[in-house]
Amino acid sequence: MGQLYYLTATRTHMGLVREDTSAIWDLAPHDIAVMNYLLDAVPERVSAVASSPLGLDNPDVSFINLFYPDGILGQIHVSWVDSNKERILRVIGNKARVVFNDLVVSLLFNTHPQIKKTYLSYGRIKSGIRLNEKDRCSKEGFS
Repeated sequence: MGQLYYLTATRTHMGLVREDTSAIWDLAPHDIAVMNYLLDAVPERVSAVASSPLGLDNPDVSFINLFYPDGILGQIHVSWVDSNKERILRVIGNKARVVFNDLVVSLLFNTHPQIKKTYLSYGRIKSGIRLNEKDRCSKEGFS
């Protein structure tokens, strides 16, 4: 995957709501452990925002930012109130990106942003970053 830029995870589902803990403690440790493993590092700094739209004593939704060494970012969204169940981890590097979806087949994309050096107009800036779906490497091999 080359140099890693960032990782982002989404772990949501409207379903089991626990009163003995928060969505953060229930859901986020899974993604933090995977990110720490992949990066062989722990965050140097963490920030988070959370709320309790269900009126619970503990947060049931949160957005967490993890700041790893070498400027690598991690971002996690956890929620018990989102009606869409997602278990997705994206790892973005300068040579490839991986989209791991624990609910369906995952994808490895053999593509990366290719930025042109000079731009004459806004339209050329927009076309300066080229991502091709034809560069998709594999649909299989992940479970």
